[in-house]
Amino acid sequence: MAELSFVPAAQPPSSQQAERLCEDWDFQLVKGQSLNPELEEMSGLAFSRHWDDLLYHIADSENPPHLLVSDSLMQRFRAVPYADENRDTEDLAVAACPEGGSCLFIADTGDNFHLRKERFVYVVREDALAGSVQGQQLRITFPEQQALDVEALAVAPDGRELYFFSKEKAKTQVFSVSWDGHSNDLRPQKIAELSRTMVTGASFHPSARRILLINLEGALELSMEAKPGFQKTQRTWFPYERKIALMNLAQQEAIAYAPDGLSFIYSSERKPWSYGPWGLVWARCRLR
Repeated sequence: MAELSFVPAAQPPSSQQAERLCEDWDFQLVKGQSLNPELEEMSGLAFSRHWDDLLYHIADSENPPHLLVSDSLMQRFRAVPYADENRDTEDLAVAACPEGGSCLFIADTGDNFHLRKERFVYVVREDALAGSVQGQQLRITFPEQQALDVEALAVAPDGRELYFFSKEKAKTQVFSVSWDGHSNDLRPQKIAELSRTMVTGASFHPSARRILLINLEGALELSMEAKPGFQKTQRTWFPYERKIALMNLAQQEAIAYAPDGLSFIYSSERKPWSYGPWGLVWARCRLR
């Protein structure tokens, strides 16, 4: 496999460009059989803001605490350790660092059997990835230490607000917490509930006005404002939403907006008992 290069990215799209709305996508599958074996349990996805043409992945369950870095075509690959240990990493996001630059937020918050007493988010500067890194560890305590399996994280583009989504069969609880870049002990508070259940991935739109979620049913996009194709809901937090049909995979896990805010990418881990394909799907916007 070719060596992965860390080249600074060009200027991101303007806010006006990022606000455009896509209504139709072409789906292209990168089959799992062609991917690096370390990606068989893909659980989180994010595009780099600092480096050109780089994607970040994490694997869940008992995999080592490595950030998996690839190019967008999945032809080059590198594993970067970010912590001494982890438990069940489930999602990641890229947003601004409080002191400038961009950071990765890695959510070690999964708890399938509701046994965990501690959950963490690791924060890693993107510009440090070309060398050795050690993430800042944030301890996450949900209200009353609720028994929650939290598998989706969305971080506002300015890096100052973290949103957590629980994976539950009855409803999805949404928690939010502000971060100043200094505190290592965060206590998110519940702010909303969603009827869409079993959410496994989330991504903030570059405009900070929309959020993209994924589960086995497909994708759900939330919006602060009314937009064509979006339905009004009863909640006050991101009150508009639309469903996006996807090319179904074996077990849809992660999702991320592309830097242009129009296309997106999503993935599935490998499930030997499933007839569905696994791998990574590019959903490229078809502008009219």
